[in-house]
Amino acid sequence: MSQSFIVQAKDIRFVEAEYIDGIYMNRIFSTDLNTIHYQKARVFRQSDTNKLVYCIEPTVFFDSSAIYKSKSFITGLSNKQTERIRSLAHY
Repeated sequence: MSQSFIVQAKDIRFVEAEYIDGIYMNRIFSTDLNTIHYQKARVFRQSDTNKLVYCIEPTVFFDSSAIYKSKSFITGLSNKQTERIRSLAHY
């Protein structure tokens, strides 16, 4: 028995939005390990919806000049499995 997949792909861009008061960070770029950028934290938003976005990988930064691919797919997982994955991704 074969599984069917429904895949929807979309190009997404992110933009740096408002600053976050009271939160600062040291940022070191892999291209220049000797320079530390001390900066105020900023919110990122999806450019076409203005929704707040975040990455679940703590050391990965959005690149506002990049185009990201969004993919949604259904793989025959049970409702319980799907909800578990959503819960883990949320936190």
